[in-house]
Amino acid sequence: MPSSPFADPDAEWQPRLALGVTGHRATNPAFSANSAAITDALAGLFARIEGIAAGLRGNQGAVRLHSLLVDGTDQVAGELALARGWELVVPMPFGADLNLAINAHPTTPADAAALCRGQPAADPQVEAHAAAIRTITAR
Repeated sequence: MPSSPFADPDAEWQPRLALGVTGHRATNPAFSANSAAITDALAGLFARIEGIAAGLRGNQGAVRLHSLLVDGTDQVAGELALARGWELVVPMPFGADLNLAINAHPTTPADAAALCRGQPAADPQVEAHAAAIRTITAR
């Protein structure tokens, strides 16, 4: 039987805390009216989580945040997690380009097609959304 780095599941594994965050999009009136409070609340929550995780006995893997990185709460949480050195997992059931095209909110079929091909959108607002998603997923 060939050797595998995964033959011993305990060799590389460490327990870790994994969190999931989803929330309102940036265009939601409740989010836009309260974005600073949402950011502050998430930052406070993440600080508490980090403090609790640091107090756990034994070796721990980095805290891991799962988020779809939709504009709004998801991206705020992703940025805060990365700033703390946490792992960020972005499940993309449709692949990166289609995920980008969906979440950048293209208003024309041409921009949607361009984003699906990995090209920039012509609409500056759509491209700004796409750039924010590209920036955070590249990290």
